[in-house]
Amino acid sequence: MYAHFDPDYQQNSAIVDFGRDYSAGIVFSGLSAFQVTPIPEPASLLLLSPALLLCRAALNRRQCAKAIS
Repeated sequence: MYAHFDPDYQQNSAIVDFGRDYSAGIVFSGLSAFQVTPIPEPASLLLLSPALLLCRAALNRRQCAKAIS
């Protein structure tokens, strides 16, 4: 990364080399923070599915009971 002051934008900027003959210019005001999170494993999603279905069924029962009474 090569950082310098860009007089056209009146702020700090940089050229980022991503490799494979690709580089991009950025201004620092265009940057934002982000967080990389792991993708849940399929096994953990299978464990959540029954719990979510049970909660949904319980909510539907409550709504039906309120509608009847």
